[in-house]
Amino acid sequence: MNAVPDSHEQIHPDRLAIEKAPAVRMHAVAAHIRPRWALSPRLVEHLSSLGKPRTVQAGTVFGQEGDPPDHIHLILSGSVRGFVGDDNGRRLVLGELAAGEYCGEMLFDGFARCISTVTLATSSLVAVPRHAFMHAMATDLELQLHVMRKLAMRVITSTELVRRLALTDVRDRVQQFLLESASAEGNPRAPVNVSQQAIGDRVGATRSMVNRVLKAMTADGDLEHTPGGIALKRLPAPIARPPAGDLHREQSARFAGERSERLGAPSINGNMLPARVRNALLALPAELLQELRAMGRLMHYAPGDSVCEEGTPAEFFGVLIRGRLNMTLSSSNGRSFALGTVLPGEYFGELVLIEDASRMASATAAESCEVLQLDRTAFMRIVQQRADFARHLTVRLSMRLRQLTHMAKQLALLDVQSRILSLLRDLSDMRADGSRYIAQVPSQHQIGECVGASRSMVNRVMRELSARGLILTQDAGIVLLCPRAETPQNRLSLT
Repeated sequence: MNAVPDSHEQIHPDRLAIEKAPAVRMHAVAAHIRPRWALSPRLVEHLSSLGKPRTVQAGTVFGQEGDPPDHIHLILSGSVRGFVGDDNGRRLVLGELAAGEYCGEMLFDGFARCISTVTLATSSLVAVPRHAFMHAMATDLELQLHVMRKLAMRVITSTELVRRLALTDVRDRVQQFLLESASAEGNPRAPVNVSQQAIGDRVGATRSMVNRVLKAMTADGDLEHTPGGIALKRLPAPIARPPAGDLHREQSARFAGERSERLGAPSINGNMLPARVRNALLALPAELLQELRAMGRLMHYAPGDSVCEEGTPAEFFGVLIRGRLNMTLSSSNGRSFALGTVLPGEYFGELVLIEDASRMASATAAESCEVLQLDRTAFMRIVQQRADFARHLTVRLSMRLRQLTHMAKQLALLDVQSRILSLLRDLSDMRADGSRYIAQVPSQHQIGECVGASRSMVNRVMRELSARGLILTQDAGIVLLCPRAETPQNRLSLT
């Protein structure tokens, strides 16, 4: 991708206009309720010239999971839905796009598609070659910032989706879906005309499960069925989250026992890539890191210290210089979900791209850490002045969104047993006899945090797997005797 022209080293009038433009304020809601993220007419016209418009009939799947990362699609008219699916026909709907928007920006990381797209109405689409779109970003600051902010917005909505799938039950998710859908029309008690299958596709549940939940909610007086659709009679409380400031009170002290083991254990979610790929794509180049050092302040954290807490303002961008950070989602009932690990040279806090955004996850020091912090002003300055940093950030955001999509798909479409088996396989090493062995076995609490299940549920599943001869204990480790089948849907491949 070409570098930004030297003229961008000075403050350009267009840049000032971008900075003064109204910012999108994102609240923590699922992807089906979101602000429009349409391009300006100038950018629509420019990108339209990079491909040929074609008319696509309603119900046409024009991009599938596993397809090569060849095109970003611009929507000139009509509407498009993004979803992930399994071999049994189940789907998790991720959101819809309309005229002036585009899909496929996750392909900037060079990996195959992980989301399928289908037209909801007859639509006019322009397939812009990936290399042409990336070249346009490199030479147009407005487009560059638009893409990065859209990716950051999608990280917000996808993280909230993962939170709900991992830490709330189906009834809570159905209530929140109905509340948000009605509120989007201006009245939280307005009837929502939607099928049970459509609700299930949104909240990660089967139609039969949604049917049982709706019957129970009706019997409890929480909702009623009207000619116009399903209406809430009693509004649900907001999804419970720990109060800011109390979230990591326990972590502020030194740890002992199982809590200490949890803190030091490797986190699996978010580390889906081979080490060589992760090091090449996620860590900042040394020369760029040195420039960032001159713009920020270096903070030191002891093991167990909270670096940032979910729900608090996203006021700084952080680069990990030394140590290791664990990223987690939490709920007020004490449950948590492991998002992944940040390693030296990697960064977090990209949501400072969105003005007034709140942090969606918490970062805790797993060991002694040094974190370089840049405030929003310094961060935006380096984004605009260094094209290589902007490119790196775009790729990192697309990879983070890809990881969140993978998590949401597993949480929604796999049962707990399948998720545990998938996790155990990711932790294991192949042996000469074809079996797989895990030398450092995580605790059942750790497994639950990675697969979105309670410790008691993990205990029951592990007992069942052992009774069925699918796993066995050996030399303080676990032998896995049921390798997971690789499919285009769950396999990442570089192109």
